[in-house]
Amino acid sequence: MSARLRKSPNVVFAVALVFGGGACGGGIEPDDLPDVDGSWTYSETTTLDQGRVTCNTLGTLSLVQDFETFVGSFIRTTSCSGQLSRPSTRSESGSIPRGRVGKSSIEFRISECDYRGVITGARPTRLTGTTLCTTLNQGAASAAGSAGSWLAERLTDSAP
Repeated sequence: MSARLRKSPNVVFAVALVFGGGACGGGIEPDDLPDVDGSWTYSETTTLDQGRVTCNTLGTLSLVQDFETFVGSFIRTTSCSGQLSRPSTRSESGSIPRGRVGKSSIEFRISECDYRGVITGARPTRLTGTTLCTTLNQGAASAAGSAGSWLAERLTDSAP
């Protein structure tokens, strides 16, 4: 009986290894993920107020990637025009608390807006996507129901 008890932990370990290994086998390997680490120039065009207002944003994104996730920061200036009492311009900066990278996709949140995009290549030079703002961001260009498109291009660096 004591020999049987001594083997039980090994059996449990072997079963956990088989089932745990099988669960990881279908996951994404680090080499499968695109490298989005670094600095990017960024532009966005958003329409709001049922298309009566258009906002153009220019700025930079700085991303620090850790496997499938990343954090970062942004600096941007947004100018809005259209059926406003007067055109407005706003500058802001902040953090990107958590983003996610897939084999060919990227998603993150800035202020009250969700960004989703497409990635092509292992070390992409361009990211493109859409943005959707679902809540009112007082004083900013984003408002409930605003939608748009964005583009980011990697800044030249010395990395291979």
